[in-house]
Amino acid sequence: MNHQALPLDRVPRIENGKFFIKLPIRTIYLYGNPAQVQGQHGRAIRINGKSQYLDFGDDLICKGNLANCESRGFTVQFAVKPERLIENMYLMDSFPLSVYYRDGKLWATARTPTMSWTTSTPDFIAGEWQLVEVTWQPQRGELVLLYVTYSIRCFIITLQRWSFLCIY
Repeated sequence: MNHQALPLDRVPRIENGKFFIKLPIRTIYLYGNPAQVQGQHGRAIRINGKSQYLDFGDDLICKGNLANCESRGFTVQFAVKPERLIENMYLMDSFPLSVYYRDGKLWATARTPTMSWTTSTPDFIAGEWQLVEVTWQPQRGELVLLYVTYSIRCFIITLQRWSFLCIY
């Protein structure tokens, strides 16, 4: 399985007035001066959902083209703790995938220039850490969106699928 991990707990650097996190595989630009805060497992980046955002580039998923993933599809996973849910708030928007909150649901859309797949899930909530997973399976012609609310006392173990080991 080919995957990229993008750790956001690195201290942003400033060069020529731009904030960024330099990783071996890409540079992530931070706009609107977002703050680093305590995350679920180490530091995290807090953005306000308005003028602050992170730019991962246009080639984050399938190098920007679903045709590059036609044989295997893709899965994207990230943890998020929205302080509040704002209509039309985007959690991720990097062509060909968008994950956003609208009409009381969490939505995901994957697209090519001529086709799109959209799915949603209800009960996405503010104030708690949630794991969001989006999977596109071209052989089945489907897009699957899953989110799981979990406690800070849970440690995530990754095998082929997410499983949880909770310490009580």
